[in-house]
Amino acid sequence: MFNSIRFLFITTLFSAFTFADVFMTELTDPQNSTDTGRYVELYNSGDAEVDLTEFTVQRWTNGNADPTASSLVGLTGTISAGGFYIICNDAAKYEATFGLICDQDIGTGGFADSNGDDNMALVRLDGTIVDMFGVPGEDGSGTGHEFEDGRAERAAGNTMASAVWDEAGWNIDNDSGGGDGNQYAPEGFDPGAWIGAAGGDDDVAGCTDETACNYNADATLNDGSCEYNDCLGECGGSADFDQCGVCNGDDDCLVDVSFSVDMSIEGVVGDVKVRISTVNGEYSPSDWFIMGSEDDGTTFHYTMFLVPGNTYGYNFNDGGYESGSAIADCAGGNYGNDRYVTPVEDMALDMVCWESCEACPAVVPGCTDDTAENYNADATVDDGSCEYEQLEAANLFISEAAEGSSNHKYLEIYNASDESVDLSLYALANTGNAPTVAGEHEFWTPFDGLDQSDDLPVSGSTLIAPGDVYVICDNDLDESVIGQCDQYHAYLSNGDDGFCLVFGSEANFQVLDCVGDWMADPGSGWEVAGVSNATKDHTLVRKSSVTIGNAGGWEDSAGFDSDSSEWVVLDQNDWAYIGSHPHEFASAVLGCMDSNATNYNPDATEQDYNEFGTSLCTYASCETIPTDMGCLWEDGTSSEWWEGWWNCEGGQVCGLAEVVFELNLPDGVSGTPHVNGSYNDWCGSCYNNMSDDDGDGTWTHVQYFSAGEYHDYKFTIDGWGAQEDLTGLTDCALETDGYWNRNFTAGDANTSQTLKYCYGTCDAECETASACGDGTCADDEDCSTCPSDCGGCAEYNVTFLFDGLDDCGQVNVTGTFDNWSGWGGNPDDGYTVALEEGIYEFIYLCVDTSIDGWWNDVWASSTTVNPPLDGSCSNGNPEYTNYVFDVSGSDMTISYCAGTCDATCSVSLCDSVTCPDGQACEETDGLCYDIPQPSIVTFDINGVDDCGQVNIHGSWDDWSGWSAHPDSGMSATLNPGEYEFVILCVDTDIPYWWDNVVGSSLTYNAPIGGDCWNGNDEFPNYRLQVDGSGDPMTVSYCAGTCDAECVAACTPGDINADDEVNVLDVVAIVNNVIAGGDYYDECADVNHDGATNVLDVVAIVSSIVGDARSADATSATMNREGGTLNISGNGYIGAVQMTLTHG
Repeated sequence: MFNSIRFLFITTLFSAFTFADVFMTELTDPQNSTDTGRYVELYNSGDAEVDLTEFTVQRWTNGNADPTASSLVGLTGTISAGGFYIICNDAAKYEATFGLICDQDIGTGGFADSNGDDNMALVRLDGTIVDMFGVPGEDGSGTGHEFEDGRAERAAGNTMASAVWDEAGWNIDNDSGGGDGNQYAPEGFDPGAWIGAAGGDDDVAGCTDETACNYNADATLNDGSCEYNDCLGECGGSADFDQCGVCNGDDDCLVDVSFSVDMSIEGVVGDVKVRISTVNGEYSPSDWFIMGSEDDGTTFHYTMFLVPGNTYGYNFNDGGYESGSAIADCAGGNYGNDRYVTPVEDMALDMVCWESCEACPAVVPGCTDDTAENYNADATVDDGSCEYEQLEAANLFISEAAEGSSNHKYLEIYNASDESVDLSLYALANTGNAPTVAGEHEFWTPFDGLDQSDDLPVSGSTLIAPGDVYVICDNDLDESVIGQCDQYHAYLSNGDDGFCLVFGSEANFQVLDCVGDWMADPGSGWEVAGVSNATKDHTLVRKSSVTIGNAGGWEDSAGFDSDSSEWVVLDQNDWAYIGSHPHEFASAVLGCMDSNATNYNPDATEQDYNEFGTSLCTYASCETIPTDMGCLWEDGTSSEWWEGWWNCEGGQVCGLAEVVFELNLPDGVSGTPHVNGSYNDWCGSCYNNMSDDDGDGTWTHVQYFSAGEYHDYKFTIDGWGAQEDLTGLTDCALETDGYWNRNFTAGDANTSQTLKYCYGTCDAECETASACGDGTCADDEDCSTCPSDCGGCAEYNVTFLFDGLDDCGQVNVTGTFDNWSGWGGNPDDGYTVALEEGIYEFIYLCVDTSIDGWWNDVWASSTTVNPPLDGSCSNGNPEYTNYVFDVSGSDMTISYCAGTCDATCSVSLCDSVTCPDGQACEETDGLCYDIPQPSIVTFDINGVDDCGQVNIHGSWDDWSGWSAHPDSGMSATLNPGEYEFVILCVDTDIPYWWDNVVGSSLTYNAPIGGDCWNGNDEFPNYRLQVDGSGDPMTVSYCAGTCDAECVAACTPGDINADDEVNVLDVVAIVNNVIAGGDYYDECADVNHDGATNVLDVVAIVSSIVGDARSADATSATMNREGGTLNISGNGYIGAVQMTLTHG
């Protein structure tokens, strides 16, 4: 026993040591990752090779608390001692960038494809985290683990793997200012090297890349010092080729190319844009550029700077691309919509019409329908003026409609008039499932007597005699009745498509009769005569009492029972009445018409159905139901399932083999068990959780399979939170590709097998020391922990009420009490559930029942309604804010106005108020007020003549650096509100300055204390208020000041601004000083004491005559005696004698 324990202990220590040797050393997101790809580097710091198949990797995207399931990838191969292992997202891009082969390409969207704000981990197969980068649940943006457009490199001193991330253990470069800023590949990265990978005593550090210009042939350890020649041949230099192919050039070869498109015929949906798509045939898309319009908003223009001689493909876009088929004569490319230009000099391309190779024709309004009496062949835009001949339709209606098995479908038209009718003036108009526009048809089929698939004649006629019928069939209709067909149609209804018989043209028609409608998808079909989904899998025959069509009034025509309906509903594939009309039907004898049923009625003439459309025939077992697969209900009735066997909940699944998974948990294992296997793609958590509803400690999960299906599986806890270790358990598991899993083979249809195990063992029962089940309710047991000894806990009815959800198709309640299934409380159970005492949480689901099959995924088809975070009814959890309630000893009713903690919703003062256009109602007083409008704000900046370009860097577009710029006319459209901004003086001599315009600019902030300042000493931005009037605004500043204009500086003493300081300036100041008053001139205030006086005169004269001694007087006076001025002061003011002579 002692030896066994010692062996296990040594093994554990060895494993822990081995895993600590392998860790992440570099995570990358290059600025140019679109071209270079991304990678993560692992390093083995140990002295032995490590098998990487013992590891997986995973990634938590953004701020998600759970890792992305698709990112969980097992590693392959080995990593040598002191070696590196590169995991990349695109091996081809990695090789093209670094000239190296990555060790494992795991594709995009996973562990090696982070955009810098995700969290990543190296993980053992048992789920233990070995090495962690970042903090799961925390978005990396703005934190110490953000490496967007850069990289994260492990610090040299961080030499051990760690399951908890340490910010101090990493060096980060990112585009938010971290480290050395954004990084381009290959220059900013060093795959296969790490600053902490110290060599041995015999290693020589240096550059080991033979392609580098400082390659050291003696080096045995790459120290990251490699440099490369630039285009000038300078080792480690920064010179590069410009767009013109000139080394260290300035792009002076570029030419101006102006693009123009006319939208007058097409109309404008949103921003009209242009981009470059290809260069010399290679896909090289530019950004989309919004085109400007200088006229009435119908023609748009944009100018780009392009390299002469290159052939560029370009696209226009207005919420979508142009159709390639429309411009095939002047465009090409993969989608046929790449227009082309090869510039040689500055040029303006001819204006083209949208989806045309030519200019737009003149806009000519008029009627464009050639069936109208006033059709205008010259009209280019239909103005709604079409006029039509008023014709009278014959009395035709649909007499029969069949939707049989496979393609056995037809529609029968009956001529109830006393004259022959030419159906060429009529058509079938229909929708396909849900209409694109409610109330409008989508497809138009004229009557022509042809096969719609090959235009060959069927009847070849469009005439229908009085009292005769005309049958439109699917061309695969059963051969026993296909001879009745007059015309073929390949797309007749499968039960949920509305078909109408119409008279006239597609632009002007009258609806005569319909089966179904054009309003919405009804689901599987419409109810007729009280039969659910009667338009699917049935034949409908019009009663003889009906003499005219329903003119589109389908609901009244369908009726609510057999008496109110215009139709007789027959079974599927009943075609006894095709080819003629009308017919008389004997009184129906309802009953079971299936001779295999236990309640077969040989006298029945009409199959009896319940309110759900289910046949009331009853069956003894799955072997006798009428379908190979289906549900056998407790009352003996059966039905097909449409989505899957899970629709048989509450009944028996027929036609498949049942597999019952049962699991017991040993001491120390807790959580919700799940069954994961090859049959559910090892999904983690996807409706595969097990349940212990009876509280006996055995968890159960049931699945159904086709006979003979083989699958691997295993039990896990809380999805993939933990998994059982089956290594070496050959009695109940097998090893495949290095993974040990359980397995089973499904039995024959309608058989069952139970797979019962104790978690992690081959035994059915777990060893337990628990006293629960001994028949005595001990002090440490109660009804919730041991119902077998203590009896079950009392349950109380909880009824959920709600207000304010009238617009929902259906409301469901879901919470902790139903494991968030989406169906905890619903209309079928009266929103009442039975719960034990305890605290529970829930939310409301506002279900959109117009979504086809919404019941299959009620969460995805619903909007969640949560309480206010700070409300008294809330759980206070900002991430998952749920309603909370306490069941305590009695039944209870819970009622809330949805989204609040109020029991009912208050009536708004605005409910009865209608405001004029441009105004809205104020909830507090019920009065209308003007809706604030956005304004076009134009920035007029002075004092920036030395800048290469001026941009505005503002808060309204999240400080992009491009908030307003020359291409936008220095303007931005802003909603009402308060904003901040600074002025960027851009140095356009910096290569690729546009990729980092903020870093390439001198920033002008608002002066602290100025009236334009935002009041923030740390970030002194200009402030901007948009008032909501919608009026254009102009914001003018001398950069760095709060003044609208820059004031030119003056030379001290140059009073008359003639750029010289001389006697004329002395005369000017003397005249003003003698005149008295509050005279002040900034240029005259030579000694900068805030006053203009005699001391300034003395200073100017001293500067003119060159007096070497400094004046030290602090006050002086000037007295005029006749023609002489005398100056006296309280200190030295200089020996000055002035004689002023008037010329």
